[in-house]
Amino acid sequence: MNTKQVKKIRRKAKTIMVEWLHSLLPEHEQKLINEKNVLDHAPKPVSYTHLRAHETRHDLVCRLLLE
Repeated sequence: MNTKQVKKIRRKAKTIMVEWLHSLLPEHEQKLINEKNVLDHAPKPVSYTHLRAHETRHDLVCRLLLE
C-alpha cells in the first residue's frame, strides 16, 4: 500500500467518523464537528483494566458466561 492509498483510506475513515458522531449528537452540536477536528471528538481508547474497573454485575456475568 502506498502513501496515496493510505491518505485516501484515512480521509474516508474521517468521513465515516463524522457521519457516526453526527448521528449521535443533537443537531445544534453537529455543526461543531467536521473532518478537520473529528479526532478531537472521537472516543479515546481505554485499557482493559479501565473497562474492568467500570464493570457492573451484569457485565461480569455476561463476560464469565462467554469465557
